[in-house]
Amino acid sequence: MFRIIPLPTEIAEAARRAINAGVADHSLLTADSPGSAPCRHCLRWAQPGERVILFPYSAIPSGHPYSETGPIFVHAEKCERYSATDGGRHIPMRLDRARRLQNLLLEFRRCINGCER
Repeated sequence: MFRIIPLPTEIAEAARRAINAGVADHSLLTADSPGSAPCRHCLRWAQPGERVILFPYSAIPSGHPYSETGPIFVHAEKCERYSATDGGRHIPMRLDRARRLQNLLLEFRRCINGCER
C-alpha cells in the first residue's frame, strides 16, 4: 500500500540544530517563489520569504533497492508535523497541485521493492 509519511519531527529538529551549528552539508535558504521548497515535515510549500533548510536525507535505509541520499527541505522555524487522518493514503491537499510530486511518488511506489510492476 502506498502512503505519504511526513518526516519525523526528530529529523526536522536535528536539521535545525545542524544549521545553527554550521554543519557544512546543511544550507539555510529563503524561498523565493511559491512551490519552490516543499517542507517534508509539515508537507506544505514554503512561501516566498520563508526560510528553509536544505539538507541530505536518505528515506530508504541502506541495503534496500534504490536506497540513496537526496536533498530535502524543512522549514527553518518550527512547524507542525503533518497528520493524515486517512492513514497517509492520499496526497495532502496542500501538495495536490504538484503534478511532478504526484508522478514521483507513484514511481517511487513502483520502485521501492525493486521496480515491481
